[in-house]
Amino acid sequence: MIRWTLLPALLAAAAAQAWDPGFEPVSGSAFLSEETRQMQEDEFANPGMETVEYGRKLFHRPDEEGHSCADCHGAEGVRLDKRRIATFPRYSEEQERPVTLQEQINICWEERMDNFPYVYDCRELVGLET
Repeated sequence: MIRWTLLPALLAAAAAQAWDPGFEPVSGSAFLSEETRQMQEDEFANPGMETVEYGRKLFHRPDEEGHSCADCHGAEGVRLDKRRIATFPRYSEEQERPVTLQEQINICWEERMDNFPYVYDCRELVGLET
């Protein structure tokens, strides 16, 4: 019950900030310690870059039929629409429901490449998502 009471108040506060001409959004990195910020900016020290590299390898790795994500989406994903990717989760007319980026990757993996789907949030999907 409290959740439904607070939701309109939070939405109103967010809307008021968005319409304030003096409102300047602040990056989440502004709240990080200097040490954490430096680690994130350093590709060798950032532990998340290991996942990015793993995803890059999966993107180019051929499946049992010899197909890879790069076959359709181009080397390094040059044919992917970054603006469209940024809209996830989004409503899918085909699925008749909202889908996350991981679900969309799995849809492509399963329907277009005829592979068994990955388990949601598994290492492979997180890697491809990054």
